[in-house]
Amino acid sequence: MTSLDQLIDQVEAAIAAHHRGETAPFSARLLGAVHEELDHMRTSDAFDPTYARFVLDWPDASSALGKALMDAAYARHKALRRHG
Repeated sequence: MTSLDQLIDQVEAAIAAHHRGETAPFSARLLGAVHEELDHMRTSDAFDPTYARFVLDWPDASSALGKALMDAAYARHKALRRHG
């Protein structure tokens, strides 16, 4: 599984690609929101991200980045349910 820091790097790279006018998964706006939630996940063990429901609405959900984002959200949700 991709580490949280690696995932944040991938999201930042996709945002940068959008800003350069290059093709990248999702939209810069969605990726910005996802980035905020990933940062929150990094600083709080109790934060359960909500971005997954929005990621699933995009055709890019099946991309490598989409799968990594969904895996991270699922793993966090599962961990919180085990400890909550």
